[in-house]
Amino acid sequence: MGGILQKGLYSANVAYWDNLRSMTTDFNNSVRDLKFIKQTLNSATLIQNEILKDFYFSKAFNELLD
Repeated sequence: MGGILQKGLYSANVAYWDNLRSMTTDFNNSVRDLKFIKQTLNSATLIQNEILKDFYFSKAFNELLD
């Protein structure tokens, strides 16, 4: 795992999962009306998580293959 740790991919993956857990907790503790659901689906945090997933997870997977 040295290469992954050196390139920050491990910490990016941990940050991704922490963000998802936080969003899930916020969603589960909310009223969950239509307004909140739309706000959650269009939130900058969710968009950032998708970018992290596409960019870092694919790099981490390729690093593991090497």
